[in-house]
Amino acid sequence: MKVKHTYNNEDIKIVSEECIHHGFLKLSRLKLSHKLFSGKWSPIIQRELIKHKQAVGVILYDAKNELVGIIEQFRVGALGRSSNPWQFEIVAGMVEKNEILENVAIREVQEETGLTLSDIQPILSYLPSAGASNERMHLFCGSARLLDKGGIYGLASENEDIKLHIFPFADALVGLTDGLFDSAASIIALQWLEKNRHQMKSA
Repeated sequence: MKVKHTYNNEDIKIVSEECIHHGFLKLSRLKLSHKLFSGKWSPIIQRELIKHKQAVGVILYDAKNELVGIIEQFRVGALGRSSNPWQFEIVAGMVEKNEILENVAIREVQEETGLTLSDIQPILSYLPSAGASNERMHLFCGSARLLDKGGIYGLASENEDIKLHIFPFADALVGLTDGLFDSAASIIALQWLEKNRHQMKSA
């Protein structure tokens, strides 16, 4: 049986929207009312919404040598919320207006690792934090030659300081179960790779 949502966009009344911050991220204050599961309407409520561009994430895989490419970088959101503010992650970047997602993935991999993808497969897309942000993350798996790769990358103009690590696939899975990876995108991508890596072509 296919499960359907009870309501949709037509069951929301936006009373007002005010931009309260416009920087790297945009923050809006909304006043709205929405349909309740009882069939009645909620009182007018206030919510803050972080308006964020769409993003792509790419886990790098070398099928021939069974290697995984993971980057390490400082993340301000991990301060006080993780055991370490330097996070092991997959490559990621934001989508500009009218950009093709696969092209963004290829560009971000080049900027953050210096690598060229020979194949790219979509994994899934999801909302990382729908309680506060409208960001949508699109995940991909990219084939690349990873043997003897590594190094420090990133755009100085964007204050990026990124280190590329190469993990044997088995070690990456151990890191997954041991809590080495602390972001949803990395965890989802590694779990997908565990089940679907046979789909990836050798670079």
